[in-house]
Amino acid sequence: MTGDRRMGMAACAGAVALLLGALAAGAAHSQTTTPADPKAETAGVRATDAVVRAPLAPGRPAVGYVTLHGGARPETLTSASSDAAERIELHRSSARGGVMSMQKVRDVVVPANGELKLAPGGYHLMIFGLKPNLKTADIQLKFASNRTLTVHAQVEGAAAGPGHAQH
Repeated sequence: MTGDRRMGMAACAGAVALLLGALAAGAAHSQTTTPADPKAETAGVRATDAVVRAPLAPGRPAVGYVTLHGGARPETLTSASSDAAERIELHRSSARGGVMSMQKVRDVVVPANGELKLAPGGYHLMIFGLKPNLKTADIQLKFASNRTLTVHAQVEGAAAGPGHAQH
């Protein structure tokens, strides 16, 4: 077999592999979980312990926490949204020199076969314009892979746990 023919066959095999990968990604892209599923999973990522803490005062943002369990490959969480809120941003709290600060982040990686906790004192969801008097809220987590994971979060009063001062 000549070198040109080997290169042509290798290119053809590569194109077939890319096509199969694209088809698999397209099928996975359409996956979402049912809102009632307490252990939502898609994109190889599974979500547990989703909770929204109501705002401390009217007009203030709520905060969302969830634990994301990674699949076989890392996934990058790029955004979140909900019909129960005007908008949701990814944020990270950190301490420098004994002073807590918070900044909006563009994305956050869920490690392969690992865990990412969106929790007080670290990464979390800032939820602006949360509708009042909710008991639950469905939140769509969007990943760089174009996959979406819908999590069903309990909405708790601000006094239920660590408040905004500690997120």
